[in-house]
Amino acid sequence: MIYDMRDMLRHARAEGQVVASFELLGLDFLGGVLDAAQAVQAPVILGLCEARFRHGRFDLMMPSVLDAARRAGVPVAIHLERGRTIEAIGHALDAGCNGVMIDAPAAE
Repeated sequence: MIYDMRDMLRHARAEGQVVASFELLGLDFLGGVLDAAQAVQAPVILGLCEARFRHGRFDLMMPSVLDAARRAGVPVAIHLERGRTIEAIGHALDAGCNGVMIDAPAAE
């Protein structure tokens, strides 16, 4: 189930909990991260780093990430890590990310 990252973090803070974030280096990481989160019934943030997904790989990976997050039995947020351009951040939000981190020194 996809949750808004802001709401997820607010809830965790109010309850004195933490939310783990894992950078997905590829789809092989996706199943392991979600299986572990479901095993302990904990919310999780799936991170996608812009620099690791050049040449359209982000667009190839995102549908699978969204599908897995929707089917997960725990709250899942999808986060773009180290976005380097406003265009990349807008693209990530349009594609389904609900959190972004701007890499300000690299931002144009």
